[in-house]
Amino acid sequence: MTDTRSTIELKTKRMGDRLFEPVDIASLVYFRVVFGAILLWEVWRYFKNGWIRPGWIEPVINFKYYGFSWVEPWPGVGMYVHFGGLGLLCVLILLGRWYRAAMILFFLGFTYIFLLEQALYLNHFYFISLLSFLMIFVPAHHALSVDAHRSPELRSETTPAWSLWMLRHRSASCTSTEAWRSSTRIGCGAN
Repeated sequence: MTDTRSTIELKTKRMGDRLFEPVDIASLVYFRVVFGAILLWEVWRYFKNGWIRPGWIEPVINFKYYGFSWVEPWPGVGMYVHFGGLGLLCVLILLGRWYRAAMILFFLGFTYIFLLEQALYLNHFYFISLLSFLMIFVPAHHALSVDAHRSPELRSETTPAWSLWMLRHRSASCTSTEAWRSSTRIGCGAN
């Protein structure tokens, strides 16, 4: 019994050591910049293609997610302002300026868009909401960012390994789930 307990304790300690082992921060910074740039492009597409009015302003009835019937679109030009705010937050994320606040507000703002209309469901919107929530907790602004430039105490060339593994796990699990769903013909496109 003692051997089993000491083996478990040793493995737990090793796993904890590996999770907090310092790794190069470059891939996390790259992910932050690309995430901000792609979502800025996505927000721009909604303005350019005129998708905001028909998706969230004109509908008389919205098909809400269970438990979120209280979520309502902003009145008047509010949805345009909301998307504009999301675009500004994307720029802040990309630059790493006020990163934590920008990620929290982006997560809340993007998830709000997602929850407004179930009929406009896109699996990558769900994925973006999950990723933006996780990115609140990773130190992606500790290098090559305005925050790190303005606050030298933030600067770091390394990050704990858990921050990379958390994003890798979420990305891999979403990708493998979608591959399984499409191979088994489950989902919206199923015949």
